[in-house]
Amino acid sequence: MTGLGALAIAALVCCAPGPAPVTASAPPSGSKQQDGCAQMSGDARVSLEEGLAAAAGEGKPIAATFVMGEDGGAQLVVYTVKGAQASEVIVDQQTGQSLMVKAITGDEDVTAAESRVEVMAKANLTLESAVVEAIYSNINVAGAHPNRGYRAVSVFPRLRDGHPLAVVTLCNGSQWKTVHERLD
Repeated sequence: MTGLGALAIAALVCCAPGPAPVTASAPPSGSKQQDGCAQMSGDARVSLEEGLAAAAGEGKPIAATFVMGEDGGAQLVVYTVKGAQASEVIVDQQTGQSLMVKAITGDEDVTAAESRVEVMAKANLTLESAVVEAIYSNINVAGAHPNRGYRAVSVFPRLRDGHPLAVVTLCNGSQWKTVHERLD
């Protein structure tokens, strides 16, 4: 399965209040996201936040995720919108360059893209900045950075209580967590 529908299925959504990190259960064993994380940890030179920046040349990023590609390797997919056209951008894991841009046309994928565009229209921050914040800026009560060493494997926007949020899924080997970052 590809497209925004796959992103919605693959991404972990945790609805705990507040922007603090929330530990989430791991995706199902053998899922595209879990396999993508394992592959990404060993092979990818390009981070999710770098992929978001690279894909911005194709339009405004509205979501991104690592998935297992058809060739069995990890694939970074960034969903963008430019004007009225939503696209799926495949980013090269080694160079950070856009490899392929494909228009989103499936009904479910178009509906998902439209809802993400609506959320991002209310956002003052980018998904890239939310990912950076989730990994590097969160400090716990002990003054430590609990997300250092984790890599972002997906990010997508959603509304909670009328406020735009970025739901960032982080992975460090077999450890997973979901972090919510405000976009307003």
